[in-house]
Amino acid sequence: VRGSIVRHYRGRIYAIDGRVIWATDPMDYLRVDLMRGFLMMESEIVLFEPVANGIFVGTQNEGVRFLAGADFKQFQLVKADSLPAVRGSGLRIDGALFGSLGDAAIWLTTQGWVFGAGDGTTKRLTDDRMALPAYESAVSIFREADGIKQILSFAKGGSESAGASDVMTTE
Repeated sequence: VRGSIVRHYRGRIYAIDGRVIWATDPMDYLRVDLMRGFLMMESEIVLFEPVANGIFVGTQNEGVRFLAGADFKQFQLVKADSLPAVRGSGLRIDGALFGSLGDAAIWLTTQGWVFGAGDGTTKRLTDDRMALPAYESAVSIFREADGIKQILSFAKGGSESAGASDVMTTE
């Protein structure tokens, strides 16, 4: 199975192909059940980030939802954020950076960054300070240098190019 986004979550490899989420069999990364090993979303998937207790899934038209749960066969789809994510901007991070436990995610929207906690809750980090055009795609990285932690996102395909960063202090 091919995919534009490939991630690992709780013993399965997930591959995103357009609006289809393909999942390997549990602990068998070479086998996919072509009849039952997939989920379909309403529109093309642009964000797919596993966290501690589920997976954030962003589509072109429906915003970001959370596949809550540990098992592919029993996921519950919950609305997480109404803003669509910018394609490719998702990044798995340590939730402790924002006072949360376990794995978490961050992604870019037209209002800046959104933090997705391991339990599926979200928080818009720059909603009141940032407005961006609708970008075609972006890439995000986490870097730490000289004790300064930064999340950097670089976007393209909108009416203008952009680069943004934020500095966080952690204890």
